Amino acid sequence: MMPGPGAGFEGVVGARDARPRAPARYTRAMRTRTLGRALGVAALLTVGSTAAPTLHHAASQPPAAPAQVAVFPLQLRVGQAAVRGEPSLFLGPEPSAPSVGYVSQGAVVELEGPPQQGRARVRLRGGMRVRAYVPVERLVAHVVRRGRVRDTPLYVDATTRVTVLDVFAEGRARVRVEVPQPEGAPLRFVGTYPVAGLAAEPVLATADALAPGTPAELAPGRAYHVYDAPGGVPLATYHRPMPCRDLGDEGGMRHVLVGTGPYLNGYVDFAPTWAVAADDLISSMGSASRSATTTTLPRRLAAASTFPLVRLRAGTRVMHGDTVVAILDVEGHARLVE
Repeated sequence: MMPGPGAGFEGVVGARDARPRAPARYTRAMRTRTLGRALGVAALLTVGSTAAPTLHHAASQPPAAPAQVAVFPLQLRVGQAAVRGEPSLFLGPEPSAPSVGYVSQGAVVELEGPPQQGRARVRLRGGMRVRAYVPVERLVAHVVRRGRVRDTPLYVDATTRVTVLDVFAEGRARVRVEVPQPEGAPLRFVGTYPVAGLAAEPVLATADALAPGTPAELAPGRAYHVYDAPGGVPLATYHRPMPCRDLGDEGGMRHVLVGTGPYLNGYVDFAPTWAVAADDLISSMGSASRSATTTTLPRRLAAASTFPLVRLRAGTRVMHGDTVVAILDVEGHARLVE
């Protein structure tokens, strides 16, 4: 029996339980000028038919925040600025607080306390130690333990990075997750996730860190819905094939994780096509066929013409034992040697 996506980390045992649930003493001016000059130097050195899918289930509203407690320091990374070149370090959390410098994308920071008014106090360590406030829109974390994002229809794994908006008492963080779409802007959801499952550094993409299920494709040859539960309401409608992870039959429907990470956790009323299927075999016999394939294949694949050639869909994972060593972001090819 195939394990469900919530198994383990969220304390969920079966695939059914993994469904999304409905969750020298200076004045202030002198300090500002001095820190601004110091950070100016730091900035130079660098601190640290194909219609779009129709969304039926609106992105969830941020859940009510429980009482906050200290779970700090918490290491996070600095994400990309919304506007290139805009300041990212501020003297205080107030909107009127002056900017005192910049911080590079990818820098590791230590979150020292709960965000206030959309900014969080952080410490940067390196050639110069800095304490300042950073907009929460710039704070990101890698998912290091797979699981459901509470209060959303999403499932995340080691391929996912989230924006950390807040940290709560029971050790959960309010996060924003963006789900890429075939066309148009990504879908954005806000929910909560265990702080223990987030980190500044990514983890090795082992089988246990990645989403469960068999790589497959949703391609029924028609428009189709992804439902929130067997017999439930549509989460989204797609008009083109989509990659997915197939979790098997449940309640008369097929449980799937749609996308390549993060995933839309839902159900479809047809069987997905597995990523490497019999009809994807390309004959390597005959001069015409060999000429057609070798012009676009890597040299080693083209030379191994005695083995059958298969087409691999985007999202296919290349395994070495239990370790994922590569993930295809685009279509590719492989030779079947066994």
